[in-house]
Amino acid sequence: MEMEYLTRTEFAGLDEQELVRKQLDIKMVLEQESIINQHAALYEILLHRYLQGGTTRSTREISALNDLLLRSISWFPAAALVL
Repeated sequence: MEMEYLTRTEFAGLDEQELVRKQLDIKMVLEQESIINQHAALYEILLHRYLQGGTTRSTREISALNDLLLRSISWFPAAALVL
């Protein structure tokens, strides 16, 4: 909304460096929201598996769960894994 306002006011009183900083801030917020969404999606999948199938007991079930977790790591940028 702020960017829409600035655009409509033809960026009055805003120099290019400030504009770029605001755009980078917006990009960072969107990336964080994406990471949060990806974590939530993984949680929902794991919760669904737990609620539908119970705890993992067999070697096959443990292997399938490990495969899901390993595949999900590729969803996240490296920076998100350190959080």
